[in-house]
Amino acid sequence: MENREVLINNEEFKERNYAHAYASFGTRAIAFIIDMMVVGGLNKIITGIIGLDPELSFYGFAMTDILSWAVTLGYFTLASLITKGQSLGKMITGIRVVSLTSDKLDLGQILIREIAGRFIQNTIMLVYLLPIFTPKKQGLIDFFVDTAVVKEDAFRDLYGVDFR
Repeated sequence: MENREVLINNEEFKERNYAHAYASFGTRAIAFIIDMMVVGGLNKIITGIIGLDPELSFYGFAMTDILSWAVTLGYFTLASLITKGQSLGKMITGIRVVSLTSDKLDLGQILIREIAGRFIQNTIMLVYLLPIFTPKKQGLIDFFVDTAVVKEDAFRDLYGVDFR
């Protein structure tokens, strides 16, 4: 597949093709399971510290569910911001989210991917299977924000990019 040229801030930039570095669905699933175990633990700790009553609700939504959403979205967003595209699960499995149109993930890509993307995927769970069927192994939201998940070591070896 050839690189696609795009204009960003009136400068020509070629979309990167990381064909040999895309992370498999299985690796992404393992990373997600690890992350959800971390999120579950954080939810338990925070719920215990706050002493949240499981019967408490806000406009018909259980406060424990609201807290769970906030912790999940906060965890993935902050992890991606701080580590430049990784969560704990991604670190353990050696994968990372990268931008297809620039050298670094930008704030907008992270916020849209981790907040809107997680909300959509958790609402329609079948969307999580999309990377199995796409050439770049992208999830639904990856198409909208021009990102992909890559194997960090292959990416570094092929393209000489160091994320530190």
